[in-house]
Formats: sequence, C-alpha cells, structure tokens
Amino acid sequence: AANNSSKISSHFSSMNFTVNRLASFSEEIRDSQLVQVTSGPQNEILVLTKSRDRGYAVHELMGDRWQMRLSLTSTNKDFGFVQPMPGGNLLLVDCRVSKSGGHNAYIYDEKAKEVRAFTAGDGIEHVQATSEGEIWVGFFDEGVYGRSIGAAGLVCLSDNGEVLFRFSDQIAEPHGVPWIDDCYALNVVDQDEVWLCYYSDF
Repeated sequence: AANNSSKISSHFSSMNFTVNRLASFSEEIRDSQLVQVTSGPQNEILVLTKSRDRGYAVHELMGDRWQMRLSLTSTNKDFGFVQPMPGGNLLLVDCRVSKSGGHNAYIYDEKAKEVRAFTAGDGIEHVQATSEGEIWVGFFDEGVYGRSIGAAGLVCLSDNGEVLFRFSDQIAEPHGVPWIDDCYALNVVDQDEVWLCYYSDF
C-alpha cells in the first residue's frame, strides 16, 4: 500500500492544477448547517442548508451571486442530497428510509410545492440526476445488504421512482462483474456516460 501511495503521489506531483475561486457561500450558510454542496447536469452549483428549526434552503450560483431556489419550513424530513430536475424543479433525498417505510425522495416545484414523492432506497451514498430527469442512486453497504432496491448497489430511477436500471441485474450478473458492496464514488457525466468506483478487496 505504501509503495502504491508513493507512485500516486509522484504521478500527481508532476501535474499542474489551476484553481479558480467561483464564489463564497458563507452568507448563505450563516446560522444554518451546511448539508451539501453539489453540481447538476448543466454544471449548476447548488448549496443545501438546514436551519435550527429543521427548515431547508437551496441556493444556486447565478453568475457571481447566489439565488434562493427553494425554502422549506420546519419538516421532520432529514434531507442529505439535492439535484436540479427538468422544468425548474428540485429533487431532495434523505439517505435513509424509516423502519416503518415510506418515501425518502421528494420533488418540489419553484414555489416549494411538493410535486411527487417516492422511495429511492435505503442507505444512499450518492444521488445525481441527468438533464432528462433520470436519477442515479449509489448505495453504501447498509443499503446494499438491507431490504431495499439498494441491494443492486447502483440504480437509475425515473422522476416518479420507477426503477430503470439495476447494476446487479444488468451488469454484474450477466457479465460476471463483481457485485457492489459499497458504491464509493459516482459521476454521472451525461445521459449516456456514468462512472463509478467500488471494490471489496480490503
């Protein structure tokens, strides 16, 4: 492991990186808890925050300014992910499903009205949407070895929660590829290209 680590360090030390500051979101998270900073399929930059009274806000970077996209008053939901959806809607997802079941994915319109809700699986580690509204969900081990659609390791859902793709059924089993124990990284490039990283050889 140490030998591999030194090779990786050597590789990156020979590369040049340019970092540009886009914006500060210190004002947007004042008196709130930062939940997630993420990007959308059109390179939208979103910040999800949670207030002390359990309300949620989503800000989007427009040029060099932040614009409030969504404000939800106090809720018993525990959102951890946000993604933009077609038509100006926003998807908010809780990584867990309660023991009694129920929904953990919610789509809201621009007026913070709930458009629809569905179950996206338990033990969610990643959520990324495409510009067409397909939702890719990667799961950590508790989701994979639980009792939800997370057993597939990675799924793609429609915007109403219909399962369009299961990694276990459509990749792992027919092609003899190892199953996902934990989806460590996910990058949905576009409608036709999805990258993920997982391994079980510890």
